[in-house]
Amino acid sequence: MIRKEKLFAVLWAVLLALTSCEKPNFGLFEEEEVVPDGYVRLKFNITHFEQIPFSSSASYSRGTTDASGVCTRINLAIFNEEGKVAAINQSIDEEKFGEISVFVPEGDYTAVILAHSCNGNATISKPEEIKFPNNKVTDTFFYCGEVTADGDGSIDIQMRRAVAKFVLETEDKLPQNVAEVTFKYTGGSSTFDAVKGYGCVNSRQTEVRTVTEEMRGKPASFEIYTLPHNDTGELKITVTVADENGNTLAERNFENVPVKVNQITRYKGDFFGSLTQFGNASIKLKFDADWTHENYTY
Repeated sequence: MIRKEKLFAVLWAVLLALTSCEKPNFGLFEEEEVVPDGYVRLKFNITHFEQIPFSSSASYSRGTTDASGVCTRINLAIFNEEGKVAAINQSIDEEKFGEISVFVPEGDYTAVILAHSCNGNATISKPEEIKFPNNKVTDTFFYCGEVTADGDGSIDIQMRRAVAKFVLETEDKLPQNVAEVTFKYTGGSSTFDAVKGYGCVNSRQTEVRTVTEEMRGKPASFEIYTLPHNDTGELKITVTVADENGNTLAERNFENVPVKVNQITRYKGDFFGSLTQFGNASIKLKFDADWTHENYTY
């Protein structure tokens, strides 16, 4: 005779299979639901986000555990030797955002957790291959580790930053006829290997920043992210400025831009000029004693 708890688990899995193109998610049990025999609860406690505040207006400080001040989405996936057995996706508008727990059968697993602010959930096909919506990368933190589920337990984890950040700061004013600024860059990745902790695909990344009326007539600041292939790397960045009709007004090429995980590389200088300047910009290194920032003058 099938016990009620097991029958419930079977019916729940069938329902999920009929309503989703992904594998049934055995991890989504509410607190009040009966947990089937052989399942245990794993709770992940974030004890630390490895970080410097990438934004001067950030509401978090180094070492924070408040996920809502760092990201807008959290994705968790649990794997065993056969593949993915559980997944949970959280968004910042949920009441229990940042409270990460999952029910799985007893056994040994690899747990992957991502914290980011992309416009959608990351796709965690396997720990070594994680893709972000539309190949767009934001400030991103991750955890990847081996866990044993042999009883209800709580696991303390530290979230490491996965990305490097590039900031372009113009010391001259943004002209009135500029409508958008496009960054096209290579040397980094938009696909992530959580086991190694680095980007794993040679990506051609593109980011477009819309210029608002409030930005015009003032010095501007633009930022982009990438997943380096190692601790350090180099980007090749082409920055194109266009008007509201898509006509190119100016273009700058930045070669051999050094980037590092958990570090900001900042380029400062007069960018716009007469809006007829194309080609390479002259770069002069300006060293900052704070290792978490690298400043350059172009």
